[in-house]
Amino acid sequence: MTTSRITTFLAVLAALAASPAAFADCTTPQTFDVTSPNDDGSPGTLRFLVNSASVQDCDTIEVPPGLIVLDGALGQIKIKKSITIHGAGADETIIDGNGVASNDRIFEIDTNSDGLGVTLSGITVRNGKPASDGGGILVNNSGFLNLVGSSVIGNDAGAGDGGGVYVSQGGGLVVDGSKIAENTANTGGGLFLNINSNTLIANGSEISGNTATIGGGGIGTDSSNSINMEIVNSRIVDNKTDGNGGGIYHYWGSSTLTNVEISGNTTTAGDGGGIYSEYDMMILDNCLIANNRAGDTSNDQYGGGITSYYSMIIQNSTIRGNQASASGGGIYNYDDMSVQNSTIADNVSDFDDNQNNEGGGGVYNEGRFYLQDSIVSGNVSNDASGGGGLYNYYGGYGHMLIDGSLIENNTATNNDGGGVRHEGYTLNVRNSTIANNKAKGDQNGGSEDSRGGGIYNVGDPLAITNSTIVGNEADGSGGGIYNDDSDCEGTLSLNNVTIALNTADANDGGVSGGDGGGLYNGGTNGTSCATVLMTNTIIGGNVAGGAGSDGPDCFNNFAVDEDALILSGTNLIQDITSCDTQGSPAGILSEDPLFETGLADNGGKSAGDPEAPAIVKTLALQNGSPAIDAGLDSTCELVDERGVERPADGDGDGDAHCDLGAFEAAASSGGTTGGDTTGGDTTGGTTGGTGDSGGCSLIR
Repeated sequence: MTTSRITTFLAVLAALAASPAAFADCTTPQTFDVTSPNDDGSPGTLRFLVNSASVQDCDTIEVPPGLIVLDGALGQIKIKKSITIHGAGADETIIDGNGVASNDRIFEIDTNSDGLGVTLSGITVRNGKPASDGGGILVNNSGFLNLVGSSVIGNDAGAGDGGGVYVSQGGGLVVDGSKIAENTANTGGGLFLNINSNTLIANGSEISGNTATIGGGGIGTDSSNSINMEIVNSRIVDNKTDGNGGGIYHYWGSSTLTNVEISGNTTTAGDGGGIYSEYDMMILDNCLIANNRAGDTSNDQYGGGITSYYSMIIQNSTIRGNQASASGGGIYNYDDMSVQNSTIADNVSDFDDNQNNEGGGGVYNEGRFYLQDSIVSGNVSNDASGGGGLYNYYGGYGHMLIDGSLIENNTATNNDGGGVRHEGYTLNVRNSTIANNKAKGDQNGGSEDSRGGGIYNVGDPLAITNSTIVGNEADGSGGGIYNDDSDCEGTLSLNNVTIALNTADANDGGVSGGDGGGLYNGGTNGTSCATVLMTNTIIGGNVAGGAGSDGPDCFNNFAVDEDALILSGTNLIQDITSCDTQGSPAGILSEDPLFETGLADNGGKSAGDPEAPAIVKTLALQNGSPAIDAGLDSTCELVDERGVERPADGDGDGDAHCDLGAFEAAASSGGTTGGDTTGGDTTGGTTGGTGDSGGCSLIR
């Protein structure tokens, strides 16, 4: 939905909410009182007043505290006027549909082509059971319902849709400070939106505890045409379905969610524990997607928090604590998705440990995925295909860009890629930090330890610029990066990258051991076409832990950019043993890079907003570091990972050149002072940053 369409939509709904007269020819509104709790249609009853010719458009019917049980023989109350039914409060005024006795819903809003609207305020609508659409309320014939301070609870649409409320084709609905809960339907346990309908859910409303058989435990939409939905300052919680979309099933239409909590929703045999979205745009701003689950021990399902098959924008939000029985503990993406200024944390893929080759604890991407100024932290991929934090796969498109982000403390259990696993078409990492991730345990029937603590690359194009890869661990090879190009399909390129303090063979031998603490380069089938092009990069202070391990900093077939080496000493590899480099040895500095101790917040600005601070952490260079002013200016990045301009005269000799690695030392100081790389603390990363969405605290 475009901004103009949203504005128009909200303006229309606001006008309706303010006064039904917006669609009616009102003169002098009157108020009528319900004086009898009976439902026999006699004078003074609610049914009598709704049908009375004396009650006209824009009039109000006041319903006192108490219980009205619909007559089983008379069934639903049909409203064909633009009126308000106002109770004493949802806890005080209750209208009961009499369930199996009536086999009908409570209200049908059945207006005509004039587009009249109905307001239900301060009442509870419960125990409808029509075995057809709209268990509690049916908004029919392009009608409009304004539900204010009310509850729709415990209704059952049977084989129909919309257990609580069903909005028909072209209809409209405002849910204002109301609750739709514990309803049951085929699709849309709480609420179902038909084609070309418009819905606003706002002001502390809650869709909770609803159940759907086919899909959309909380909210379901039609699959044949467009709907428009806006949800603001509300909660979609503890809903469930056997199909897709435990909280929301969104199909064909534009939806915007602002300051919304979607939590505790589940699917049994469907994808998208919190949200399932397909066809047309969905925008999430300042939202919390938490503790949702897709699948169970008998069904492998995707996207514990979100499954998206169409364009989605997520900003200023938190995706936390979600679980999927298959891929994508937090998010499963198959189309275009942008995640900005958000946190994806503590999600789990393959939560039932069934080893069905599923991965991506935080995100599983088969589309085009853009991550900017965000944190991916504490996610776990269990006994699957790895990618504890992020998994980029070629099934759909498999393109991923990581910019200005922090990927930390993620774990791939019994598989590869603790931070990131890449076997898609392209992966670009820039201005980012990949820190303290782990690939642990064994795989392939217990014959091989897990590889690529920071990044595991399955031979596809991977470009890393202005980034820090630090403190990662692999029980097998490639503590920082494992580059496997057995099929000769891609190249790993590194420019202004710092790879430090990573560990291979972290379990000291394990079942297969491991080499290349910083970088392991080579195909698993013995081919030597795996290629790394390295410029202005530091690899230092890494460890290959076991007694039989080789190459603390790098191991195997390692092709260094010869042009860069010819022009200047553009790369620093502290321990070149087992690196098997190509190019002039004069182009490699084999010295201690002299890092400051541990990751730190060394300032800078975010990748997307120059006015906002960076969330990434970097390894600063000490005074006297051989990496200062040692880079090749023609190939170095214009700014460092923090957005600080290059080159600076870091060594103070009056001749500015860019530094090696991701950090540019300040011209005024020639670097900083402090410790060395030995035993450096790499726990300086943070799981904070954007943290839980600030706005979501308003609704929790």
